[in-house]
Amino acid sequence: MHRIDRRLHAGLTQMQRAYDAVLSVRGTAIDRYNAKKTALDEEWQAELGPVINDLYWHPFRNGIDEAPEDERELRRWLKRKYEDDATVAALLLLLLRFHRRAANLGGQTALDLLEIDGTFNLTNDEYLQMLTDRANMLVEQGSEQSLIDTTIDDLTQALPTARQNEIGVLLALSLYIAARSEQRTVMIERYERPWAVATAQNWAYTHNGVGYIMYDVNGVGCVKVCAPWHGSVFPLNGAPVRIPQHSGCDCIWSPVRYNGEIVGIPPVVVSVPGLTAWAAPAHPWLGGIP
Repeated sequence: MHRIDRRLHAGLTQMQRAYDAVLSVRGTAIDRYNAKKTALDEEWQAELGPVINDLYWHPFRNGIDEAPEDERELRRWLKRKYEDDATVAALLLLLLRFHRRAANLGGQTALDLLEIDGTFNLTNDEYLQMLTDRANMLVEQGSEQSLIDTTIDDLTQALPTARQNEIGVLLALSLYIAARSEQRTVMIERYERPWAVATAQNWAYTHNGVGYIMYDVNGVGCVKVCAPWHGSVFPLNGAPVRIPQHSGCDCIWSPVRYNGEIVGIPPVVVSVPGLTAWAAPAHPWLGGIP
């Protein structure tokens, strides 16, 4: 039977207790975040679903028969139908409201991970404008991630197919729009929420003096895309990858406060030789004017 040196055993026990204490503090912050983001996802999707459904039906408010038969003419006709700002107003307002709520969740999570007391409330005009610019980009035709362009693409393909369906064009198009609206609601929300969370996390880390962050899959990273990045440490705003990497991404940026800190889920002992230990600022940034 092997004998364990008492001093070694005591040292290992002390290390395990410290490890457990770190995970306990982090676990509380992450558990709180996961509960709130799940609730936000459900609420956002519940409100977004009818808006996306109405967006698909908007061009046909006077009937389907007026839509051109030719595919090129149909696309041009759809583009004109979506040019009116009033058409996308409901979607824009919803994006503005939920982007801000998700940003507040991200900022609060950053504070919690840093163990900074306080309530995060984004009132900074520059950052609020960035959220507004994002929402406007999403509802503009021809933009990088235009939700309207995707809607037009979908209908350009779906309407001709529905017209050839033996169950009738109206029923066929109704079934398509119902299914596609539900799919896109989840895809849109499950990309925009993590985008706003991660963006606000970086703002909070920047103004509270954090120099390094770690890519953290938060326990649920997808195997092919996210998992290989888990545990990677980068200078703040210097990462070669962004969060989210895909719709449904639940990864976050976790702060690295000192060399050898235990960070993330699954936990990682980070190595940043020479890193000066982070200290909480006397007056933490909580979302206002720095």
